[in-house]
Amino acid sequence: MHLVTVTILATLIAIGLLAVASYGVYFFAKGPRERPGYCRACGYNLRGNRSRTCPECGQRFLRP
Repeated sequence: MHLVTVTILATLIAIGLLAVASYGVYFFAKGPRERPGYCRACGYNLRGNRSRTCPECGQRFLRP
């Protein structure tokens, strides 16, 4: 292969790896998503729960 072709290919691979890495950093930096009606600790569905405690993990919460 020509040196130009190898350089272009290496550049495209580097750009692709950088894009994947930056998406991973963005995704993990956001942290867990909070969903109304679900436990913040484990994600268990708390709709209808009046005990103010998650039955799955035991986490206490303010609003039922």
